[in-house]
Amino acid sequence: MLKQLNTIQRLFLTFSSISLVIRIIETVMLMNNPFIESESIFYEFIGYGNDLFVAIIFAFIYLILVKILPAFSKMFEFFFLFIFLIYSLLYIALSIYFSKMLYPIDKVIFSFPMNEIIQIAYSSSQNLIVELIPFIITLITGISLFVLFGNIKVKKWIVVALMLLAICSLAICSFNLNKRWTSSNVYYYLTFNKYYFFTRYNDMQEDNYNFANTELPNNVKKYHQNHPELKYINEEYPLLHEENYSNDVLSPFFDTIKQKPNIVFIIVESLSRTHCGPGAKNGSCTPFLDSLIEHSLYWENHMSTAERTFEVFPSALGSLPYGNEGFTRLANMPNHLSLIKLLHKNGYYSSFFHAADFKIYFDNWWRFFTIQNIDTILDINAFPHQLKFNNKNGEPDEILFSHSLKIIEQKSNKPELSILLTTSMHEPYFIPNKKYYTAKIQQYIQENKSLSSKQIDIINSDISRSTAIFYTDYQIRKFIESYKKLPSFKNTIFVIFGDHSVYNHDPHNQIQQYHVPLIIY
Repeated sequence: MLKQLNTIQRLFLTFSSISLVIRIIETVMLMNNPFIESESIFYEFIGYGNDLFVAIIFAFIYLILVKILPAFSKMFEFFFLFIFLIYSLLYIALSIYFSKMLYPIDKVIFSFPMNEIIQIAYSSSQNLIVELIPFIITLITGISLFVLFGNIKVKKWIVVALMLLAICSLAICSFNLNKRWTSSNVYYYLTFNKYYFFTRYNDMQEDNYNFANTELPNNVKKYHQNHPELKYINEEYPLLHEENYSNDVLSPFFDTIKQKPNIVFIIVESLSRTHCGPGAKNGSCTPFLDSLIEHSLYWENHMSTAERTFEVFPSALGSLPYGNEGFTRLANMPNHLSLIKLLHKNGYYSSFFHAADFKIYFDNWWRFFTIQNIDTILDINAFPHQLKFNNKNGEPDEILFSHSLKIIEQKSNKPELSILLTTSMHEPYFIPNKKYYTAKIQQYIQENKSLSSKQIDIINSDISRSTAIFYTDYQIRKFIESYKKLPSFKNTIFVIFGDHSVYNHDPHNQIQQYHVPLIIY
């Protein structure tokens, strides 16, 4: 029995030490992030107590197994060490993801098939060797401590103190001494998320989205009270109301023309309202789009329905619902209307341009566009390769825009619908002449007196991404300025918006991940 208790103590201390190392790494990674408050250090303290509680559970399971099968005690010892190490590697992976994105991976990972997870990780990787260092440290630390604790005598009070810390942490979380904490995504993640992750899938299966069991009725009631002038017409769809279309506010912005206009959609990867447009919360990095807004129809509170790129095509081009897995993922997409189909019936020639490899996507983009009767689909195979540039996500936006424009210039007699999807604002934000554009955005920051010191800190905190935003904005400028030289420019409507925002802007405001600008120029 004494030997079994010593083994439990050894396993418990090993896991406790690994967890402490990872907590310290995570704290260091988050320390300079402008969105993380100083009180988050206290969150880490509570979270470490929860880690210890998990270690106690593991140790208790080990004790039961050894009691039942004492002959296999040595095998169980190494088995639990293996489990601890696997758990710790996943733990550090969650920490690294959160420190980059400020968004818990357990919120999204179970909606991804494994082949997509591999592809996303591959395309987001900048330096595989450097990114493996935390995992190597965790692995070596765990094995070394297991050997160390097997050869030295540990004071009993240390184990008791760690167990008391676990109990205190659990008590703080249970009694919820500060209710404000529970509304903080940072608090939730740092204290609970890393082990709650293992039960997340089951919870997702059991989620009840019944309208009556949510806060929605109260919000609907408030909406009705704030808008008594509206006549609501359907209880099942409580926001549906009669609309007075005699109040035509858009017509004055459009000219009556004899020719059908050309339409150019520019769908910008991860274009967030927090970094684009007047009053951008985190400071704008898009000087050209900001200037374009002054001469355009602009929706500053526009929300994307997409969290990932493949979702934007059905929603933006067809007002089609996402459903359970995404419209394009349906084995048999139901018959539907879309802007592409309607324009095709009205004599338009339609094209889709994306300078990336369609084969690496698993969301049926190609099939969706084929169903729309689109005339031309051009992926990476149709674009020239940028010399000395090797980005797993595709060619840079300068190639997308310059080559697409050459094709658009070769007009038929038909009006055209052109849809362009950018890539350069996708992780790992790999762009040509990065030093040049980094210098340009630093100059922009210095000259832009409207930026606050906090906004400058936010822009500089992820300068790679900020530079990529600035780069794409610059390429859109070049594209539209070149387009102005075409005879068809005065008869062209440009529609510019983000497919979705990104997770790492404000962990305290989840709606920001859907907040994207919509510009019609």
